[in-house]
Amino acid sequence: MKSPQLQRFLFLSFALCLGLVSCNLNTALQSPTPNQVATSVHETTAAILSQPAPNGLPTDSPTEEMSPTETLPPTIPSDPTATPVIEDSRILFDPGTTFATVRGEVRENEPKDYILQVSKGQMLSLLVESDGKTPVLAVSGADGKVLLSGSSGYVWFVTTIQKTQDYIVTLLPADKLANYILHVSTLIDVEFDAGATSKTFQGIIEPDDMVEFRAYALKGQLARVTLSSVSGQASLQIIGLNDLFNYVERKSGATYWEATLPESQNYLIKVLANKQPTEFTLKIEFLNP
Repeated sequence: MKSPQLQRFLFLSFALCLGLVSCNLNTALQSPTPNQVATSVHETTAAILSQPAPNGLPTDSPTEEMSPTETLPPTIPSDPTATPVIEDSRILFDPGTTFATVRGEVRENEPKDYILQVSKGQMLSLLVESDGKTPVLAVSGADGKVLLSGSSGYVWFVTTIQKTQDYIVTLLPADKLANYILHVSTLIDVEFDAGATSKTFQGIIEPDDMVEFRAYALKGQLARVTLSSVSGQASLQIIGLNDLFNYVERKSGATYWEATLPESQNYLIKVLANKQPTEFTLKIEFLNP
């Protein structure tokens, strides 16, 4: 028979082992940290593009016509009415995408907050639309820094993110009641392969969604942007990010744009879906004069 001292020692050893196993299980079951989520978003964008981060200016003048194609993964969910995942007002992009569309309702004196994890260096675009008096945007970081004040009255905001963290996007009601659509996107940077003057993208977007591309071009270059879709329901909007000029208006329904560029700048090229899921092909060309 074991002595009382030996039994006590064995019991304490067994209890200590159980405690260590419990700690390990708790650690294993913890949900991902915000930094892990941000890393996932960053890696998803990199996987879609399969190209390095933009350096702002082209290093070589294009000399040869080439048309590499990049395919954006399909984004149609099995449920055609599905919306992006929102957990406690946190917006998570669907796998393989760089954008989300959120629908909701905002009431007087009841601002609506959404949380979004964004990585340093990504360009964030926010646009809110409404069937009534459109709510305005306010944006701040989890560190307390204000990127956009609600007093500015903006319904569209584009900025390059300087710090990897959570960002709080607030919709401030401008009327007693309004239904809204919030478009959230991290822009896809367009970089031509060496010697190329064009790039082609293919993908699928949901009704009322938009995919946004940022492409740098020089003053005097000839720009051609061609959009085609199986349903014929996709259209273009093109804006200069320096001069903020609307080169192709959203309401125009245009699918083709050709112009000699008046300014060296980044051009925001939006592919817009209308009333049904749309498979599209977008070709962007910048030619020397």
